[in-house]
Amino acid sequence: MTNEANSNRTSVTREPTAAALALMQGPQNNDLALQLRKHGIGKVILAGMSANLCVESHLRDLIERGFEVAVVKDATAAAKHPDMGDGYEAAMVNFRYIASDVLSTDDATSAISNM
Repeated sequence: MTNEANSNRTSVTREPTAAALALMQGPQNNDLALQLRKHGIGKVILAGMSANLCVESHLRDLIERGFEVAVVKDATAAAKHPDMGDGYEAAMVNFRYIASDVLSTDDATSAISNM
């Protein structure tokens, strides 16, 4: 995935950035979209611990705000419930309907490397 405004910049961090902290707080409680736009970022790659809750919530919010959003399917997880089923599989169905792309870690890494 390339970002035309920042095609020569790739940022990979270990410490939580302001954007990462915003993602942890929930889309309704942060200015992530504003910060991304300020920096000319129009494409986002998501991964996370709770595919059918947090990741999907941010995916929907960013898509509705006009961003191109990919989800990394093998860097995402979710709970399984004996009665309600597999949250990961439910999320993957929704990701295929909603996300701009659903990538493997290798594909996401390659896309970032080619920026």
